[in-house]
Amino acid sequence: MKYTIPEFDVTITIKPELSWLSLVEDAARSYLTQREFPHRLIEQTSAAIGEATEQLISLCRGLDSAPVFEIGFVWQDNAVQVHMVYDASIPLNPHKTADYEVPFLEDNETSDALDGLWLHIIKRTMDRVFFRIDGKRASLVMIKYYQAEKHARKLWVLGLKPRLRADIAIEHAGVAAGQRCSGDAIIHDLRSDKVLKLTPSDVFILSRLDGKNALDDIYMEHFVEVGPISPEHIKRLYETLDDAGMLESNAGEGETREARWKRWLSPVFSIPHPDKAVTWIYQRSRFMFHPVAVAILFLIGLSGLIPLIMYRQPLGAMIANLDILLMTHPAMIAIAYLLMLGHMALHELAHGVTCKHFGGRVNRIGIMWYMAMFIFFCDVTSAWTFPKKSQRIWVSISGPLVSWGFFGLMAWCAGVTAAEGSPWAVLWTLLTLMCGFGLAMNFNPLIRMDAYYMLVDWTDIPNLQKKAFEYIRESMTGWLRKKRDPGKPPLTVRETQIYSIYGVLSAAMTLLFILLPFWRLANLWISNRQFTVWGFVTVIAVLFLVGGMLFKAQGLIYAVRHKAYKIL
Repeated sequence: MKYTIPEFDVTITIKPELSWLSLVEDAARSYLTQREFPHRLIEQTSAAIGEATEQLISLCRGLDSAPVFEIGFVWQDNAVQVHMVYDASIPLNPHKTADYEVPFLEDNETSDALDGLWLHIIKRTMDRVFFRIDGKRASLVMIKYYQAEKHARKLWVLGLKPRLRADIAIEHAGVAAGQRCSGDAIIHDLRSDKVLKLTPSDVFILSRLDGKNALDDIYMEHFVEVGPISPEHIKRLYETLDDAGMLESNAGEGETREARWKRWLSPVFSIPHPDKAVTWIYQRSRFMFHPVAVAILFLIGLSGLIPLIMYRQPLGAMIANLDILLMTHPAMIAIAYLLMLGHMALHELAHGVTCKHFGGRVNRIGIMWYMAMFIFFCDVTSAWTFPKKSQRIWVSISGPLVSWGFFGLMAWCAGVTAAEGSPWAVLWTLLTLMCGFGLAMNFNPLIRMDAYYMLVDWTDIPNLQKKAFEYIRESMTGWLRKKRDPGKPPLTVRETQIYSIYGVLSAAMTLLFILLPFWRLANLWISNRQFTVWGFVTVIAVLFLVGGMLFKAQGLIYAVRHKAYKIL
């Protein structure tokens, strides 16, 4: 659930005095009666609201000033939402409240175990509970879904009739190259770039989320056609879709500030009908998937090492004076940039064509602004549905393979022209260096480029870098935690080893990428204070790096002051 404070139907402003407690419960009963809730649900819900209000009032007694708080009621998505909005200085923090346990007391003993009883009652009564901190304000949100008396004992989610957003489609790996389609699939939200991997049961359920079928009916249909399934599975699936904003109830919500900034700072332009365009290209280039064609492309790249060895002396002299030569021939920079754009277009197109070869779908292909330059991109998310690990790895490695062949051609051009003393050697040498740098980046699994996704496919661990960083952070701060989050499954020995090794190496690589431009800039300033091409490039890199770090720091500060927690 993407939590936003809605416009309330009824709002009550309460002073922190117990004399107003009965008024809150009476208001809750009246509002629920107006919504035609069954009597039993009315009493349960009003009692839960009373427990939360009483706890909030009792916590206000120890404060120097007693700030008022608000209780708002709103009807949304066939449910009553109760929002308790109060000052964050009031220590009502349900995400920190320990789980309630029935105390075992000897005669004449007392216990503090009742401290969590109020939240225990709310969890047993309400269907969903959230807690959010927004700066100086905090909100406790309790949700109760409407259920007729005859369905009162069913899980609340079964009475809902959700609708999947119209712009979200279920993607299967199509039948191609003699491969059978697996039962798994994915859904990809192009607005937020969120991707969810689905089991065959999830696909069955999602294909029926049309806003007309109740989840209870889908549950029974699944039992008959597929087999038994737990109602808790349907609940988890619904909450996952709701949290990701993939249901129609969330479609009208505005984008977050971070998403808006990202859209403006990194605009994305995709061609119309990308899948049809890639299919057309694939039909005319499928000969490239023959083993002989792949071997030839690899050998072309490998042959590029020959001129680098044969003409190493003129190439070395060319590289040593490249910045001066580029200042003499500035047009070469523009030509090299245009040729690199064409190379990157072929690189990304190789990803898309390979994905199409194995039966995937290309949702987007185009150009975007990233790291102070325009780059091409190709969305091959549907490769995650491929049944074979080797197919997913081939999709990732196809782009670098094309770049490897391009590198070989540029190396030959650079070597021959440098030996002849041609002025065009400046262009080909620059392109060779740029291709070599790009290949080194693409084959570095410690950054999120092609080799990283090959490693993800090989280890079968999605979001490897994020999980490794979280593991390292938890390991370093574990002594501050009282206990491990019970919602997280225990890690296997293999996962612990991978996270430890990859997390440390990737963190070191990230630190290197941060420090290297600053070190390079300082070295250039000390050794040579005159303007050079490399000095200009380094300054641009440092400026964008500092800007990105400031933007991320601002986002972290905002995240500290604005947090959301799912209690139930």
